[in-house]
Amino acid sequence: TTKALVPVLTTDSDTMTSLLKMEDTDSTVTVSTADFTAKFNKKTGHLSGYSLNNEQIIKAPLTMNFWRAQTDNDRIGWRTHETLAFWKTAAEKLSLTSFSVKQLNAQKIKITTIFTIDNQLKVMNQYQINSQGEITVLTQVDADKTLPPMPRIGMTMGVSSLLTDVQYYGRGPYENYVDRNKSAEIDIYKADTSELPFSYMVPQENGNRTDIDWWKITQPTTQYGVMIDGDENLSMSMWPWSQSDLDKAKHPYDLTAQGFNTLNIDHRQMGVGGTDSWTTLAAPIKVHQIPAGLYTYQFTIVPVTP
Repeated sequence: TTKALVPVLTTDSDTMTSLLKMEDTDSTVTVSTADFTAKFNKKTGHLSGYSLNNEQIIKAPLTMNFWRAQTDNDRIGWRTHETLAFWKTAAEKLSLTSFSVKQLNAQKIKITTIFTIDNQLKVMNQYQINSQGEITVLTQVDADKTLPPMPRIGMTMGVSSLLTDVQYYGRGPYENYVDRNKSAEIDIYKADTSELPFSYMVPQENGNRTDIDWWKITQPTTQYGVMIDGDENLSMSMWPWSQSDLDKAKHPYDLTAQGFNTLNIDHRQMGVGGTDSWTTLAAPIKVHQIPAGLYTYQFTIVPVTP
């Protein structure tokens, strides 16, 4: 990918030079300078808060995500609620087995978490936080190969609904998926968050963009926000609802905005499929499925300031 197209962000040494501080309590690790604060919950293992200049960016924790709100093909044809049922609840069933903190130097702290589900699934999340307010997230997923294919491998979090300006470098301008993206050209796109979702007659997975190099969301008036910069190309989407609500809703009017936006940051998501929509042929072809196995991906949460 062409990193030269990443926006120039004012997070250099002239603007964010404060000393990196860490506070470690029984329940929380807080890493901060005068410019940013990042909080990690030691009980859950999640990045639970992030703020810039006292403006709250993260509203709901950064957690693993293996499921997707069922599409018509998923629900009617492939019946993923049965065939891929393990992955629907996998993220919430993960058990935190290790939480460690290490100060690498005066400007960088590393937090490592390990989660498991018996001997079937192991997830390692590593966060490196530096004095510029950047958080590099390295995720390794090791899923037993006897498990069914994975709908997605990714992370999700809630971000402030005040961050309404979106700019990204990837495929667009409309929604696209790994098996539905040939006409979506790679470019730099700008949008309001309200323009990103797509409304289907029956609410379902929607609004995804593939081949994302970077994705920036900012507050129009203050210009504060964050950029997600993928080490490799990502799949990303953003909605005003939770994935759970999207999956349960039968009609668009069943959906109620939750007060913040869901931001999905995926290593990959399976294809839409659709050879037909009423048998197992509704499943995406093998090349667009995600077999259980070992996967690693990395992205950086970069602060955006005026």
